[in-house]
Amino acid sequence: MASINSVTLMGNLAADPELSTSKAGQAWCKFRMATNYTHRTESGEKQQITEWHNVKVFGKTAEHCHTYLRKGRTALVEGRLQTQPYKKADGTDGYWTEIVARKVDFVGGGRKVDLESAVSANQVPF
Repeated sequence: MASINSVTLMGNLAADPELSTSKAGQAWCKFRMATNYTHRTESGEKQQITEWHNVKVFGKTAEHCHTYLRKGRTALVEGRLQTQPYKKADGTDGYWTEIVARKVDFVGGGRKVDLESAVSANQVPF
């Protein structure tokens, strides 16, 4: 049976993206995003819940995210979930889940831009 690992998020950046380079020389950046939803409590009050997401982007898209995205800016991210194991300070196993983005659209602060198409066409409209 086939499986699907697909994530689409639209939210606000919690901090400026951080750019790095892999040992192979490929650019990548990471940033955190916040998404919100509202639900009603048992008493009927509306409550806003914020979810925090870790996002990783590679290549030219990573470079453009680092250059043009800033804390508070809205972005639409499409990608897949990836979980990495790590050792906590107390020696127990922990897991880090992130979205590995294949596409990032900049939203707000101007017109919406399909970054993937703009990069492919060498026409980044900023």
